[in-house]
Amino acid sequence: MRPGANEIRREIAGILGIPEERVSDDLAAGSIPEWDSLAQLAIVSTLEEKYKLHIPEEQLMQLSSVTAIEEYVTRGELPQEVAVETDEGGFLPVAETVPAAGTEDMLLPEVLRLHARQRPGQVALVANDKRITYEELWDDILRAAAWLQERGMKTGDVLALYAEKRWEFFALYFGAQLMGVIVLNMDPGIRQARYGAIMHQVQPKLSVGATAYADVPWEAVELRPSGAQPELPALSRDDVAEIMFTTGTTGTPKGVQLTHGNLASSAAHINKFIGTNAGDIEVLALPICHSFGLGRMRCVLAAGGTLVMTPGFSDARKFLRIIRENHATGVAMVPSAWAYLHSVSGDLLAEYGTHLRYIEFGSMSMPIEEKHRLMRLFPNTRLCMHYGSTEASRSSFLEFHAESEKLDSIGRAAPGVEIRICDGGGKALPPGEEGEICIRGPHVMRGYLHTPREGAFYGDFFRSGDWGYVDAEGYVHLSGRMKDIINVGGEKVSPEEVEAVLNLMPGVAESACVPAPEPKGILGEVVKAILVAAPAVPRPTDEQIQTAVADRLERFKVPRIIEWREKLARTDSGKLQRNLMR
Repeated sequence: MRPGANEIRREIAGILGIPEERVSDDLAAGSIPEWDSLAQLAIVSTLEEKYKLHIPEEQLMQLSSVTAIEEYVTRGELPQEVAVETDEGGFLPVAETVPAAGTEDMLLPEVLRLHARQRPGQVALVANDKRITYEELWDDILRAAAWLQERGMKTGDVLALYAEKRWEFFALYFGAQLMGVIVLNMDPGIRQARYGAIMHQVQPKLSVGATAYADVPWEAVELRPSGAQPELPALSRDDVAEIMFTTGTTGTPKGVQLTHGNLASSAAHINKFIGTNAGDIEVLALPICHSFGLGRMRCVLAAGGTLVMTPGFSDARKFLRIIRENHATGVAMVPSAWAYLHSVSGDLLAEYGTHLRYIEFGSMSMPIEEKHRLMRLFPNTRLCMHYGSTEASRSSFLEFHAESEKLDSIGRAAPGVEIRICDGGGKALPPGEEGEICIRGPHVMRGYLHTPREGAFYGDFFRSGDWGYVDAEGYVHLSGRMKDIINVGGEKVSPEEVEAVLNLMPGVAESACVPAPEPKGILGEVVKAILVAAPAVPRPTDEQIQTAVADRLERFKVPRIIEWREKLARTDSGKLQRNLMR
């Protein structure tokens, strides 16, 4: 038996914590402070469970008013979609329930402006216990643009932002883009040597953040209503919006120039594959000074969803509590973060599969065994792993459940992206033949700072520097970094392949394989294994190590030189720096 309207209103009042008399026919999400996007989800979830209903996620936002909820619960009918009139800015009509439709060709600041008009009361960001709606975010972006203009910033200038999960960062990040200022994304914990290398290449006009390197500390950023409207230039997809420096796994960090079109295109194709939408609530623990975390921020906001910031994964209990309390539908993490969470929480993580729609993994490889474990723990969650780089964000994707027969690959090209395997002269190679992985698409960077484009591209194809092949079904298989490939008498050895065997051995915590000169000078190079011992477990002997590798791989891949160290050289984001260990 379906409930009556009065019973539904009592439920809504109880969830919002307001008197029942305040629940009027015209009450809707965003019309009162208590009813934000998270409360919206709580209302619908409670009614679903109590009255045994099932509301498709893509239709969740249609139930955003008391009248709509009453109509659906009592009659089982969803309200009709409502079109938004085109405004003076030229925005196309977009159905209220599908906020991302028609936004693929919009630049990100334009998309945020559209969200502010369509769903002003929906929470866009939760940062430092501050909930910011899309309307408030857009106001803050305009104020940030005005604040920057007051400080003499103009189109083409560079603003260095030390990326912290503060609401002021997001306002300044998009406020700068809105007025054509280029954002230089900086790590708040940057070391002096890296800072000097970056400043040698780019001189920002202004820098903001909580570091001695910044001109303006966060506390001095006052984005107050001033009444003055910033002068906004016409933005072009080809204009540079952001500069990010590579993590430097193979040498000096390089400045990657990303255009407005690059940022919008990458967010669009990532959302298309993963399925992030306006009903999603994502907990972001990744650092936003790196491409993966910053990309997730852009994706969720481009989709019109809610982004909940948390410092990181180190406090596993807090991270999981935030997922639970916010009814999160999505998270993103690197494989090492997953390994840590599983080590401290075990299979209890499976309980989050009841509401997590997607998990995105990236930045480093993951053993197939872990992929199978994830599939068992999250049978109904979309488990996506990407391959990409700062220069070409998320160029391929693999979904574990749907593509379980290809878990040894890095997936197929993302929507709108083309991947080609090339020889040393840029010629395309047929399926099955190994060469350099090259990428073409609207998400690929304009080029490196102060570096000729030709060296980084074969025509329109970006040279990733990775070695691999594409099989007959279009799945890309990664062998390793070209600069890391070890040449043993003409035979190519991927260090990752040998490391995968070594890391399974008792007594080995982690490993890195690098080339070393062959003592007799016959083979040119041999494999050198650098190992870190696991605590409380005896170290294997050299003979045991070589036998274990020989049992799994070809003889030329067996390490001839074995060395134990206290730790491996890594970047701040955890990537191996093999070039520093040779």
